[in-house]
Amino acid sequence: MYRDIDEQVGSFIEASLTRMSGTGETNYRYFLPISSLGRSRINDNFISSCINYIASRYGIEAIYENDSRGFDLYINLDRCVLTPYQSRFYNAAFGRYHS
Repeated sequence: MYRDIDEQVGSFIEASLTRMSGTGETNYRYFLPISSLGRSRINDNFISSCINYIASRYGIEAIYENDSRGFDLYINLDRCVLTPYQSRFYNAAFGRYHS
């Protein structure tokens, strides 16, 4: 389950970095559907586990939306945890926007 979250969140961070290079904006919102995590049945413990994992691993706020069966993720590139690759990507995107 966490590997699926890692893949999805990594993609969202990289998409944010790409978008930042054109806009300079560092705050983005994405939707992570439960179906993309390989789970058809969920409970409160699963939801809490996902929210806590995303917050502790990435510094990203996740809010579960029951109506849409997924998480709204609020990514702030100035505060979230980046991999070394993403950090280089951030620096390059920041440089492109400010050049």
